[in-house]
Amino acid sequence: MTEIRVEGGFAEDNDADEVVVGEWIFEDGAEVNADDVIVEIMASKVTMEIVAPVSGKLKIAAQTDDLLKGGDLIATIE
Repeated sequence: MTEIRVEGGFAEDNDADEVVVGEWIFEDGAEVNADDVIVEIMASKVTMEIVAPVSGKLKIAAQTDDLLKGGDLIATIE
């Protein structure tokens, strides 16, 4: 199982390690390939795409509009 977590330092201000989960590209339980974009996250004035680091079955841990901090779990891939 591979964990996908929020990385800190997305912007230049002090709130940089807080992000909001945006649109999930794949549904929970979907089969994804390495390098597929799986979700968008939004930080202070920046929207980023998170890609799957490995292929496998996506298990979503954070829902759309959830506020997360650096180190929080977004999803796993089994």
